[in-house]
Formats: sequence, C-alpha cells, structure tokens
Amino acid sequence: MLWREHKSFELGTNFVKWVSVIAHHQVQRYRRERRRVGPQLSDTVVDLLTHDAVERVDLLESRRDALRGCLKKLSDADRLLVEQCYGDSRRSFKTSAEHLGRPANTVYKALIRIRRALYECIERTLAMEGLS
Repeated sequence: MLWREHKSFELGTNFVKWVSVIAHHQVQRYRRERRRVGPQLSDTVVDLLTHDAVERVDLLESRRDALRGCLKKLSDADRLLVEQCYGDSRRSFKTSAEHLGRPANTVYKALIRIRRALYECIERTLAMEGLS
C-alpha cells in the first residue's frame, strides 16, 4: 500500500510521520469495512491512539540517538558483552555466556549494571537537550 502513495512524500519531511498518516488511513478504511463484524473501539479512541503514537515518534528517535551515543561511551568489554548478548536474536542469554566463557550469573549481573548505566546516560542526554 505504501508504494502507491510514494509520490505524496516530500523529501526533507518526517518519513515516519508520513507513514503513520498513511497507516492511520488504512486502519480507518479497514474499520469501516469491518463495522458489522462486532464491537470495536470508537473512532475517537483510535484517533487518540494514533495521535499519541505519532507524537512519540520524535521522542523515540531521540532516545535511539542517545542510546547510540551512550553505547559508544561504554568500555570495550561492556560494549562487547552487549553485542554478544543482544546482537543476535537467535542466540540465547545462556549461549552468549558460554560463548564468552563466563558464568551466566556473572553475565546477568554485568548486563544489569550496563543497562542501568545506559538508561542513566540516555536520561542525562535527553535532559541536556531539553527532551526529558
């Protein structure tokens, strides 16, 4: 469906918001076609949910940017641990610990510490940018 609308996208505008508006129109069309099937959320609720999701896009992108910067600030060992444990969705946590030759409990505790440090770094970064 998106490719049909590609001519309406203007370079330099927010792509995610553009896609969100198109998706919202698709949802509205689908809901109109399915009205007789059973109870549904009201149009007002769907509009509020859509508006909220679109508004969060910029904040989520800011958080992703901050995370990228914060990951670069980690020590090489911590960054390697994050990459090993989260870089491949097919690899289990236990497999990652075995691959690193470390006890699973030690890896688990290290990840808790790293996630906390990343969270605090992201929050500080956003606060400095006035986005928190």
